[in-house]
Amino acid sequence: PPLTADMLKNGTYKLPQLGQTVTLVNGKFDRDTPDSDIVHAALLNPLAFGDLNGDGAEDATVLLSESSGGTGDWISVVVVLNQGGAPVQSADRLIDDRAQINGMTIQTGRIVVDAVIHGVGDPLCCPNFPVKETLQLRNNQLILTHFTSTPSGGSLREILLTAPALGAAVSGSMQVVGSVTVSPFENTLGYS
Repeated sequence: PPLTADMLKNGTYKLPQLGQTVTLVNGKFDRDTPDSDIVHAALLNPLAFGDLNGDGAEDATVLLSESSGGTGDWISVVVVLNQGGAPVQSADRLIDDRAQINGMTIQTGRIVVDAVIHGVGDPLCCPNFPVKETLQLRNNQLILTHFTSTPSGGSLREILLTAPALGAAVSGSMQVVGSVTVSPFENTLGYS
């Protein structure tokens, strides 16, 4: 059976940044009592559905916002796998503190997040760096496989690595092959 938006909005999640387990009601959780830690959590729109682990069942990704009462509001992508019709939390990846999410989709087993995050020099209140992150679920981890940015008033910046292939086992010397839309300063690129 497929996962539903209602299942996700009323699910139990381990918060990626705060490490606490909470159960959402209609997409929200609020605990603000004097005798315990303050925790606020919410699912943001959009939700995305598609097969992420190759088992033929439609999984989901959610955007989970969490805070502990201060100005920080951490936004993470969380994978929810369909295990026989039951939602099971899997991998997650932090997008940013107070990220502005423009969209999220699942395309051919990959998650694409369109967001505005903090660039170098952006004040904490106001992210101003448009990016697209493509993530893939591998060994219960979300791996960044593609990243583009468009600085304010600038042109698209993209680093595309074509070799070695994602998931390839390599040893010794190897050649890294790819392309960039805008050359880095002095054509120096650091990669790990």
